[in-house]
Amino acid sequence: MSQHGHESASTGQSLADKNYFLVRRLHSLAGIVPVGVFLCVHLITNASILGGGEAFQKQVAKIHALPALKFVEVFGILLPLGFHALFGLKIWMSGRSNAQQYRERANLRYTLQRITGGIAFVFILYHLWHMHWIGAPLGGGKFVFEEGTTASARTTAEAIQASAWIAPFYALGIISSVFHLSNGLWTALITWGLTIRPRTQQVAGYICTAFGLLLGAVGLGALAGFRNFKPAESPSASAANPTPIVQTASGD
Repeated sequence: MSQHGHESASTGQSLADKNYFLVRRLHSLAGIVPVGVFLCVHLITNASILGGGEAFQKQVAKIHALPALKFVEVFGILLPLGFHALFGLKIWMSGRSNAQQYRERANLRYTLQRITGGIAFVFILYHLWHMHWIGAPLGGGKFVFEEGTTASARTTAEAIQASAWIAPFYALGIISSVFHLSNGLWTALITWGLTIRPRTQQVAGYICTAFGLLLGAVGLGALAGFRNFKPAESPSASAANPTPIVQTASGD
């Protein structure tokens, strides 16, 4: 009787471990595609502000011209992001990891991955409230798209410049998100068996580090562009709606 109970418990444990393995693989994959890809596109698009408000507006208009944009946004980005974030939070709270397989060099990476994951989680929640239409009912959703004007650049810049702590907080969030992606990519290559040998792991580490530094520079450059953008100096914005824009700028 006790032997049967032991076998049942063992079978149940095996099923649980198998499910955890599969979900962990999905979590790893979602962190790269589509979440990681979206982060790259998002930061590169935002960096176009360095070319001026009209350059940024042009890139935003291309995105808003995509068919079924909200469907893609919700099911192709937000839901995978939510799954990756919530399951990552579960991993973070439980402390479960496969880092024991790579003890020699994984300890610091794993610790930083957990820390940056937690920071990124908080930052993304704030960013969604701050800029996304989801946050509008709660007083957020500051980003506005108006075709033919530079409203997207203006509203984003005004949101970033609204308080002295916002830009540093965004910088921390960008750095954490980029590190989490680049380090997670390196880990995923090992997890998926693509870099098995120590030498290939070392080379992949160099590549992922270079990728992270480049993407981080792009993200921080975009942030600096919005931090220094002067909405009142945008000719397209002034021509489209001069009075409200002047009032907003002077009100800040």
